[in-house]
Amino acid sequence: MTPVARTLVRRTVLILVFVANAARAQEPPATDPGALLDQIAGLIDRGTVHVRVDLQPGSVAIAPGWSVVATGSPSATLLAEAEGGHIRRMVVAVAGGELVVAGSGLRPAVSIEGVSFEEGKGITDARFRGRGVWRPIVAIFRTLARPALRRLDIPSDLRSILRGDILTSKNSADSPGVAFLELVREVHIDDSEFVAFAGYPLAFGQM
Repeated sequence: MTPVARTLVRRTVLILVFVANAARAQEPPATDPGALLDQIAGLIDRGTVHVRVDLQPGSVAIAPGWSVVATGSPSATLLAEAEGGHIRRMVVAVAGGELVVAGSGLRPAVSIEGVSFEEGKGITDARFRGRGVWRPIVAIFRTLARPALRRLDIPSDLRSILRGDILTSKNSADSPGVAFLELVREVHIDDSEFVAFAGYPLAFGQM
């Protein structure tokens, strides 16, 4: 694309955003607080994403016999690389509380401390420890945690990540009603830089 064409595309994108915002200003406020993030996510082509997701205590089912449980006030810090409008790689670290994948009955309970994700491969690495009676058992037999970890996946779409919807069931057909967002209290976006599809740079200080 020539410099002149790139300039025209950038101006067109800015004009469209301005017109859309002006039109929305005449409408009642949106009831969905994530509407602005959805618009931003739709413009992003590539860049780096730094997000902190503050969770509140609670539990959501991810599959029959399996739940994700937040205890205390855990925060999940994400550092992700986006390309082509999708998350390609991401590292997640959990601190300040516990994010537990808990199985019922004789299934293990595992406290997640960190995970690494690659699009197309899913979770490629995880730091974890057993919880409750499972702690010494998982410490010795690490393979016992695999059934719990196999239940987890991370969405690769930017919309979900910017909203804080960072975990889902790997087999969505098993749990169509998964709602990790029920555990999300606040999402902080900072030190993130993107390039829009038209080549226009976007930078976030703190949101």
